[in-house]
Amino acid sequence: MKKGIIKVSVLYPNEDGKNFNIDYYLNTHIPLVAKTLGDALIKATYDKGVAGGEPGSSAPFVAIANLFFNSMEIRRYEINDMSSSVT
Repeated sequence: MKKGIIKVSVLYPNEDGKNFNIDYYLNTHIPLVAKTLGDALIKATYDKGVAGGEPGSSAPFVAIANLFFNSMEIRRYEINDMSSSVT
């Protein structure tokens, strides 16, 4: 494993009555995030929740994004700044 990698995880909770459009997320939202972060982002993985820990239970999260960076350069991106440009 490469030393010094920074990992940022974004968890999207699975809430009753909420709709999470996984197709939009993967095909529109993720490319916008990658474009916004540019070369600071070196790798990303995405997981879709399918089930909970008990038989028949829902997954606690509908999706989890793991974003990887070489440095704390990510600090230059404020969450509020990103939320206005990435939807």
